[in-house]
Amino acid sequence: MSLTKTELVEKIGSSDDLFNALDVVLPDSISESNVERACRNVTKIVLDQLASLAQTELSEGETFTVPGVARVEYRYTAPKKKGERWKKGDEYEDRFDDNAKKMRETDSPPVAAKVVMRANPVNPVARLKPKRDPESQKAFFASTAGKNIIKRGK
Repeated sequence: MSLTKTELVEKIGSSDDLFNALDVVLPDSISESNVERACRNVTKIVLDQLASLAQTELSEGETFTVPGVARVEYRYTAPKKKGERWKKGDEYEDRFDDNAKKMRETDSPPVAAKVVMRANPVNPVARLKPKRDPESQKAFFASTAGKNIIKRGK
C-alpha cells in the first residue's frame, strides 16, 4: 500500500513526540535559538517517524512511497521447474543469424524463487534520471549534476 502525501502527513503529524517537542520549546520564548532547536527536534522526529512507517509497511510486504522522492517495493520472481521455459528439441531462432533455426539440446535449467527489494525514484526526482541513449548521456554529463558526479568518481 502506498500512502498518499495527506495520509503520510496525518500519520507523522499525529505523533505525540511531535506535539511534545513543540509544546516544550515554543511557548517559553520565541528566541532564535529556541526556534532552531524546535526545528531540529521536529525534523528529527519526522524523519524517525518516516523511517518507522517505512519499516512497518515493508515488514508487511507492502510498497512504501515517500511522495515526490522514491518508491520502495519488493519484486518477486516465481520458481520454475526444469524444462518449464523450453524443452529439449524445441526450435528457436538464433539471435545473431536472422535466418538460422536451431534446436535446443537440453531442457531449461530450474530457477529458484527470488525476492529483491528495489527503490525507484518518482516524479520530480525521476525526471533527473538520465536516459540511456548517447545524446542524453552527453547532455547529462554537461549538466551540473553530471559534473559533480564525475568529480566524485575520481
